[in-house]
Amino acid sequence: MASIAWSLLMLAAVLGAIPATLWLLRRLQGLRPAGAPRLMEITAQMALGPRERVVVLRVQGRELVLGVTAQQVTLLAEQPPAPRELR
Repeated sequence: MASIAWSLLMLAAVLGAIPATLWLLRRLQGLRPAGAPRLMEITAQMALGPRERVVVLRVQGRELVLGVTAQQVTLLAEQPPAPRELR
């Protein structure tokens, strides 16, 4: 009887650890070392519909204007980066 109780306790512990581990992994994905530069950054976005938006993405000093839908991402324009003071 004690063996069955021990097995059920271990099963509950493993099943409880799965969501906790997934939550922890999701939290750690966004972490990066202190001082590390961001390679990509969304600087602005505007929703045009429930699943459509225009996004301004900064990549390696360039700013890309992208149209984003549920099915695809389209490059709309490339523009020089805006001055830092205006942001």
